[in-house]
Amino acid sequence: MYKKQTPIIYTCNAQNIMKLLGKKWSLELLKKFSVDNKKITFTELKKDLRISQKVLDERLKELETNKLIQKDTTYSLTPLGLKLNVLLKEIESLQ
Repeated sequence: MYKKQTPIIYTCNAQNIMKLLGKKWSLELLKKFSVDNKKITFTELKKDLRISQKVLDERLKELETNKLIQKDTTYSLTPLGLKLNVLLKEIESLQ
């Protein structure tokens, strides 16, 4: 029998974000949105990343729950997601 998993909620926002970013596809999704604060549909994401529908749906819901992306008819970064993106770009430049 399928049992729905309850998301783990940490008391520290940094722990939430680090846990989320450590999951497969999370960073790739954020990178997709970061290009000119791009707005992307579910179908475009699925096609571009070649990710299963189930995993894509889970990651998008987690990113939305953590207020990093927002959904209208398309998905896009929130102001918080934009701030995180700036930080991720700086980390990448350290290599």
